[in-house]
Amino acid sequence: MNFSIIIPAGGRVGLLKWCIKYLKENSFNKNHEIIVGFDNLRLYDIEGEETKILNEYGPPSKELVDWLMNQGMNIKTYDLGRLGDHYRVSNACIQHCSNDWIVLTHNDIYHAKDWDLGLMEYIENGTAKEHDILCPNSLFDHAQPAGIDVELASKELTKTMIMTEEYGETIQVPVASQVEDFINKYKKGGFYKERNRSLTWVCPITIKKQTFIDVGMYPVKFTFPDANDLYLDANLLKKYNNNRITPLSSFIYHI
Repeated sequence: MNFSIIIPAGGRVGLLKWCIKYLKENSFNKNHEIIVGFDNLRLYDIEGEETKILNEYGPPSKELVDWLMNQGMNIKTYDLGRLGDHYRVSNACIQHCSNDWIVLTHNDIYHAKDWDLGLMEYIENGTAKEHDILCPNSLFDHAQPAGIDVELASKELTKTMIMTEEYGETIQVPVASQVEDFINKYKKGGFYKERNRSLTWVCPITIKKQTFIDVGMYPVKFTFPDANDLYLDANLLKKYNNNRITPLSSFIYHI
């Protein structure tokens, strides 16, 4: 099966190219549709506080769009103007998705080898029901480590981070080979477990497109901080009493 993978993008060109590189190398299914939505504006907007402009990026360059089109992948790009944050971008990209199941991800996520295989298997064998959401094991992220010992993650995974000048931009990213070694070393020993259902930041998530639409998509109550994941999760639970499923074979690293 094919997913429609939504990636909001703004000014971090190097990070976007890095993300695309490993989606290309590590996806088990090479035929997923990738929707890159460009936002030209980043807002700071908290209820009761003054809305501020954090960054203005401008439209994507022809060079970047051409680079994306030449990757030999099913990539589609859309310049969405001045929306203000990645939640609005994800919502706007839904109309361009041609597959039944979507993956809502970010450009600062390393999708590990065969990250999509367990997700596809759980959907195809009926483990995941129509309104369920699926989340890969997150090795470490700025929200909540899932299925991993926090102290161990801090000591070992952060060692994989390096500064690189690739793609004409200085970015801090993990060394892919070291992350894969970490995964292979620990996952056979039962180190990882499925997430318990809790309201927390979740990215990426895999969800049926129509379910995402029917629940109102991201509610976009705030543009900052990242609270809209919580509202989406709560709305799904309230409307469908659905499950959150974490295939043990699927891993990402949210930097």
